[in-house]
Amino acid sequence: MAELRYKAYISYSHKDEYWAAWLHRALESYHVPRKLVGHNSRVGEIPARIRPVFRDRDDMSSATDLADTVKQALADAENLIVICSPDAAASHWVGEEIRQFAGLGRTDRIFCIIVGGEPAEDGSVSNCFSAALAEIGLREPLAADVRKWADGKNVARLKLIAGLLGIRLDELRRRDLQRRRKQWAVVVLGIVAALILAVLTVSSKFAERLERENAEQLATFIVDLGERLQSDVDLETLAGISAASFKYLQGLDPDQLSPETGKKVALALRQMGRVSQLQGRQDAALEALQRSRDLFSRLSDKYPDVPGLLFELGNAEYYIGVLHDDQGDYESALESMQRYHLLTRKLLAADPENPDWIMELAYSHNNLAAVQLNGGRDFDEATQAHVAEAVRLFEVARKLRPDDAKVADSYATILAWAADAQLKSCNLENAMDLRERTAELRKVAAQSNPGNNNLKKRYAYDLTGLGKLQILVGKLDPAKQNLELAIRLLQQLSAADPSNVPYRQGALIRQFWLARLVGESGRLGVARSMMAMLEPQLRPTGEAADASLTGEYINLLIAYADIEARLGAPQAATKYLQAAVRLQMDNTGPQEWDNFDKQRIQRARYQWWEQGGEEDLGHFTVQSKSSPESAGKFRSCTEADMAARTYIMEGNRDGAAREVAYLRSRGYAEPAFMRFCRKYDLCK
Repeated sequence: MAELRYKAYISYSHKDEYWAAWLHRALESYHVPRKLVGHNSRVGEIPARIRPVFRDRDDMSSATDLADTVKQALADAENLIVICSPDAAASHWVGEEIRQFAGLGRTDRIFCIIVGGEPAEDGSVSNCFSAALAEIGLREPLAADVRKWADGKNVARLKLIAGLLGIRLDELRRRDLQRRRKQWAVVVLGIVAALILAVLTVSSKFAERLERENAEQLATFIVDLGERLQSDVDLETLAGISAASFKYLQGLDPDQLSPETGKKVALALRQMGRVSQLQGRQDAALEALQRSRDLFSRLSDKYPDVPGLLFELGNAEYYIGVLHDDQGDYESALESMQRYHLLTRKLLAADPENPDWIMELAYSHNNLAAVQLNGGRDFDEATQAHVAEAVRLFEVARKLRPDDAKVADSYATILAWAADAQLKSCNLENAMDLRERTAELRKVAAQSNPGNNNLKKRYAYDLTGLGKLQILVGKLDPAKQNLELAIRLLQQLSAADPSNVPYRQGALIRQFWLARLVGESGRLGVARSMMAMLEPQLRPTGEAADASLTGEYINLLIAYADIEARLGAPQAATKYLQAAVRLQMDNTGPQEWDNFDKQRIQRARYQWWEQGGEEDLGHFTVQSKSSPESAGKFRSCTEADMAARTYIMEGNRDGAAREVAYLRSRGYAEPAFMRFCRKYDLCK
């Protein structure tokens, strides 16, 4: 494109003057990362700055046509940026500027940024897009969205800049993030170095006292900096800061530390462990978390009357338990959670009216249940009792602190686990009620504090739980919407911090669930393409291959095989099924107690049988027998579903019919089950 006078022209309603001024400053003040400057993009050479940008400041309310100066400015602009809102959609002049710019043959250089309203194809006044956009062929324009629960101002700005420069958003974000990391690293590492130097250079007379003081300053700085993970500091930067401090902190003599200094050092070690865990470095995470736990244990023994040390020791056990749980080491996880539970009981016994300790005991009950649920073990009376007690205790805490947002958020977590417990008993109606309440609580919390990434993450997780439950009862459209929103939220978080492994993996896993849903809606070709894209990205490799990721990858292979079989590609289907079974056997054995393992094997075995592989069923292990319908009141819908299929394989149609009748009475309408049910004429 020939060089024009303006990099961009901003079209907006004058009622959106604030946003126009903000965008004008945001674009002209932006320094393109140096590593991108001078490279060629799809629209030409990338400049160092995005300037000048034209923003008309005159009110044309009394005019009947675009002024000549406006027409000339549009002709001299490489790009048109439309600020979209209900006011912009109603503005005659915004529409005229869009039509004028499109008439120059530059429709592909029109960009939208939403500041209010909701997107709609018809461009109605109640929404945000001008009708002129549809007139020129942009019925569903891709748009940045500054609203806090969407892209947010920073991501929206980068999305727009990437479009103006003709590069991918992820490339710009990566470069921009690298620049911010360097800026943070220079400042922060300088502070860390100064603190360490202060300790090492003091005179011997005051060495012991100043060492404690500076150790506390350094540890406090690292811990406080961790709170900034939600905004400016990413995991990689914090990991570098932690590494620079680790040698010094671990060399301190615990017996020479005051309780407050020791507590700060232990918290800093814990934070190092959490960062390593989120980056997928599990061995380093365990080492740091255990060092933190051991330090808290020594401090608690030495200073039994100091408030907070017993609480932090309990939390240290909790974080170690979570790490073991993520790695699939459920025995070690259970041991840690049991120690955590005993410590919280001791806390509450010392101060029975303390709401914090009441909630802590609720957490410990919930985590004992969570280990059972995560580990694929049978849901039993003891687990049910832990869930019920966790809910009861939190309801007590809510009465004591009715207006506390943190209590409400934590209560949502407890309700989510209670929903999972109901699902284990195939109580779909109760589970749905709990999931809907949870999602609403999370939505309110996330929208009231949009800068808090932890709240956004938890909202994404609860949307996922609600969406997966909606799939089980056949509510596919709302399930699709909830999964798509969860994916967008996690992708935003991952884009802001690419080194955060759970964000990236979480978005990919939900894309797989969405792909499976797309396949069940009949769009098999689209589902196949989505599976093909996701398979190499979800394939577990190296230390980051935790148990849950491996299980989801096996599920993907089984679902991929189903799609290929339905598309008439039996060889491809067989290949993916064989890979799923081989990985399942290599990974777990499978373990006799793990219901997740058993269900994956049963699902693969049924698909193998459907594809005509009856002769080779022997290599699917003994877990292929149908489950008795009298397995107990804690039998999940999925278990009954698998039992019905196994009965059909065994030629026991009556047994299958009983299972189907039980499931339909519970409202179970999972799409693959309904296909099976109709195929064998089991649905009434």
